[in-house]
Amino acid sequence: MYQYNEISSEGLKKKCQVVIPADLLKKEFVTGVMHYKQSVNINGFRKGKAPNNFIIKQYGKEIFKSMYQRLMEDSYRNFMNQNTNIISSQVSNEKISQDIEQPFTYEITYETFPELANIDIKAIEISSYEVSSISEDDIANHKKEIQKENEDKNDDELKDILGIDKEKSLDEHCKEDLEEICNIRKEFIIKHSIMSHLNKTLDFEIPDIFFQNEKKSLLEELKKDGKEKSDEEITELVTYKIKNAVILFSISKQESLVPIDAEIVKNEIINFYINSGNIEGLQEIIKDIQDGKIDNRIYKHFEARIIEDKALEYLMNNVTVIEKHQVTLDELKEKVESLEE
Repeated sequence: MYQYNEISSEGLKKKCQVVIPADLLKKEFVTGVMHYKQSVNINGFRKGKAPNNFIIKQYGKEIFKSMYQRLMEDSYRNFMNQNTNIISSQVSNEKISQDIEQPFTYEITYETFPELANIDIKAIEISSYEVSSISEDDIANHKKEIQKENEDKNDDELKDILGIDKEKSLDEHCKEDLEEICNIRKEFIIKHSIMSHLNKTLDFEIPDIFFQNEKKSLLEELKKDGKEKSDEEITELVTYKIKNAVILFSISKQESLVPIDAEIVKNEIINFYINSGNIEGLQEIIKDIQDGKIDNRIYKHFEARIIEDKALEYLMNNVTVIEKHQVTLDELKEKVESLEE
């Protein structure tokens, strides 16, 4: 019905000419005329009995405008449904003509999501870091840090503040706390190793729309924190973050980790507002969810977060660990700090 002709292509940015054939224009125009004929009252004629040429003379502009809008919306929607990898688009059209003997054309300028080749996850080789044991000194030092933050509290009072069971000692809590910290740091190192490897080995163009949006967010964050970075540093940070997001999304598709159930996304949004303590925002978002009016940008943001987490978890469970390093608690901390710089 519609013709789509690619007229330019430069990397991820493309332009397509949409052609709406003349026979379809004629058909839709006649439909429009008949609609007006049956729905409007014209002096001197019974409803539905006014001649077509009279209807066209009176309402021609409105009929043409409605017809072109309807056909452009339908052809655009059809094009987007056929090309699900489009991430941004813009429509430009010629001046609307009342000559329905000729096809009508307009253009869609768009940018596509990068298409990555399948990634051999088992071929990714990384090293892991394990704390051989948590020493008595580690526990004592951690306990001192807690006591320093609460100088006027004894052990029993500290246990109440930290929500520790009465049967459990403060030392036992400190050991469990350090074990959890170790696990978090170990995961961070593994995730960083995997993503650094993929970032370096996979070469692809990143979408300009992603780059501009992420750069804007980073600049706002730096301004808020009173920090500065060079243009080169900003470009490097933004590029690294976007590449990671593209890689993780591609892996989620490759390994069939998507789509994500809508209820999971909604729960993630609600939990975010609960944890942030934003009660007013929580009430608003719950109402939007119940009414089915949740902002699509918010939904997509949290859906992307879930997809990235699932892809990262899959990677961590399926890469090849070729070497395990036994380190102390302090060495593990130093390793994390070096990667964060």
